Amino acid sequence: TIGNNTTNFDMEIAGKVGPVIIKGGFYGTEGLLMAKGPSGDMTSLVVTGDFAGSLNVEGRISSITIGTAGVNGQPGTGDYTGSIVIQNNRSGTPTGLDTFKLYGAMLGGTIDIAGNVGTIDVAKDLMNLTRDLVIHGNLSTLKVGTDPKKNAASVLGSRVTVEGNLGTATISGAINVDGGLLVKGNIGTLTVAADKFTAGNVLSGMVESRGTLGMLLVRGGGIDGHVVSGKGITSVTETG
Repeated sequence: TIGNNTTNFDMEIAGKVGPVIIKGGFYGTEGLLMAKGPSGDMTSLVVTGDFAGSLNVEGRISSITIGTAGVNGQPGTGDYTGSIVIQNNRSGTPTGLDTFKLYGAMLGGTIDIAGNVGTIDVAKDLMNLTRDLVIHGNLSTLKVGTDPKKNAASVLGSRVTVEGNLGTATISGAINVDGGLLVKGNIGTLTVAADKFTAGNVLSGMVESRGTLGMLLVRGGGIDGHVVSGKGITSVTETG
């Protein structure tokens, strides 16, 4: 546990790492948290402020939590502009990450995860990444714009690539022209619903499922983007 902000803090451990807690921001281009080797798992990571450093886990990690939930009617805080790589190098371990929770916005950086992922929950925007957010496996749940106290529209403005199946995706805001989803397997349900700050169309980016798209729900705005399914769409519902 570190009790305040860190800048260019470097922690590299061979083998399993227990819970890591930084009670503040994680800053610096040379800031690195690393679990190395064939048993290089990390139990969990909590950073209560901004995340602008690098996390490299050669095994798997159970949970990553960045930022702090809002109090007294205020939105959550803690933004992401860093780098996360989960290599999931242990055979017979299909899940690389169980849960990722960001209380602020994803405003840059990269995320690359080998194996399956349970939930990715971004409270505000997911945008301006250096390259796609990539899951080399299945993703059960994707949520963007979940902060009930946010004070601006939420946007999926970068592309999320899932090399397996995507179970459920819920975008509370909009997918802009720079954002989208590329799923090389099936999509179960995709919901894009305007929040109270969203104006105009809510699906302007590219959504591609190379398998089936089970259900597409669009609420509070129109579609002027592209929706492609290699093996068909079961149902589409659009409400103003």
